[in-house]
Formats: sequence, C-alpha cells, structure tokens
Amino acid sequence: MGKRPKKQIVLFLVEGLSERNALWTIMSELYEKIDENAEVFFCQMEEDGVVGGDITSRNGVTPEKIEMLMHKLVVGPLLDKENIYPKDVTEIIQIVDLDGAYIPDENVVFPSEPLSEEHPVMYYADRIEANNVQGIRNRNLRKRANIDYLCSRKEIKVKTKTVPYSVYYMSCNLDTFLHRETNIPTGREKCDKAAQFYSQFDGDAMLAAKFFINDQDVAHGRTYEESWAYIRQGYNSLRRFSNINLLFEKLLTMING
Repeated sequence: MGKRPKKQIVLFLVEGLSERNALWTIMSELYEKIDENAEVFFCQMEEDGVVGGDITSRNGVTPEKIEMLMHKLVVGPLLDKENIYPKDVTEIIQIVDLDGAYIPDENVVFPSEPLSEEHPVMYYADRIEANNVQGIRNRNLRKRANIDYLCSRKEIKVKTKTVPYSVYYMSCNLDTFLHRETNIPTGREKCDKAAQFYSQFDGDAMLAAKFFINDQDVAHGRTYEESWAYIRQGYNSLRRFSNINLLFEKLLTMING
C-alpha cells in the first residue's frame, strides 16, 4: 500500500482535466501556505471506467439524490484510490460550469444549419443553439434544480462525517472565463490552454490568486448569496462571470492573517 496522504484533505469537485490543469497547483500552494499539513485533491465523476462529466446535469440526478450520487460517483472513488479516510476530509469545494443553465427556454434554439455530431451545441452571449433543443432545455432544468439545492448547502456528508461545503461557478464555462473562448472544439485543446493559463504566472500562486480577485468580471462587492442571485438573471449564465474570487479572497485573508 502506498503512502497515505496528509491528514488535512481539501477536495475540489470538478468536471474535467481542464479545471485540474488550470487550478490544482494554485490551490495546493495556497492551502499549504495556510496549513503545511493540508493536501488538495481534484476529483471527477467516475462511472463504468468513464472519467469526467457534469453531475449537476446528469440524467437521473435530482436534488433529493445529488449528495448521495456525489459521494458514490465523485468523492468515493477518489477516497478509495488515494487511500484517504473520510475523517481526514476537512473541506469540499465544487466548481461548476453554468453552461447557460438559467437562460429562458425560448433562448435555446435550433441552429440555422445542423451542427455536427461532435459539437451539437454552441453557446452565444444571448442564446444556445442546439440540434436537440428540448434536450438542452431539459438539461438546463435539471442543472438549475441541482445547483440551486447545492447553493443552499453549507455542509455535506462524507459517509458519516459532515464536511464544510461551498460551490463556485464559471460562466459560461471555464474556457469562457480563463481564455474568453466559449466554444473550444476539442478536449485536448481545452486541457492544453488550461495548462498554459497557469504557466503565465511563473509558478507564483499568490499572483494567480490576484488574477481572479482583480478581474473585472468577478463578483466584486457581492456576497456569496448575492453572486448566485446575480448569475440567475437574464443571460448572465451565458456571459463571462465568476464568483471564485470569493474563495481566493478568503484564502488570501487566511494566509495574511
């Protein structure tokens, strides 16, 4: 059996490798500045050998089931793989792409020409174009219900342990916020751009944190609850915005005392 992790475990629940490539090193270094015994893990949904995906929009996931399924499909596999005891998990943070989930149904429309099977959905500042319009409307309904529930939670369960929890968003998605490109065509390109994002800070996690805090399109002057109320309005969940600055502000306050 391999070496066990440290005993102050922070779990980040994310959709894919792009989030890990962009944020894992930054978060790891910041948490270690707060507590040298802290260790950060990024975990993704795993089911039947398939890794990654958005649990908030997954078919069959409802507010009544989402905490159980988050443990079964996201947290549990990571704990088993990394030999982590539930008692050592001190915080869970989830990062979600909003994907225009809060726009009106009438702004999900058919494209003027059918999109490819590889890319059947396109996001714009005021609409979503999709080959399967009703499918995207149904997805948005599920996603809204699950995210609204998660926003109301301050704690979630890891087996029998209650752990502090919070959820932050990227709008329209991670690529929109980091690169100002919403419809990046391939997963490889998304991951490469995410890795390049961190390299621009020359390994300085504090400088990276300040990028998120000082960006013009973050939740300046808003509380956590207010930031979520804002993103539900109009087309905001399609446009470049994030409340992750609130997390970075909290971490820098803890570092600086």
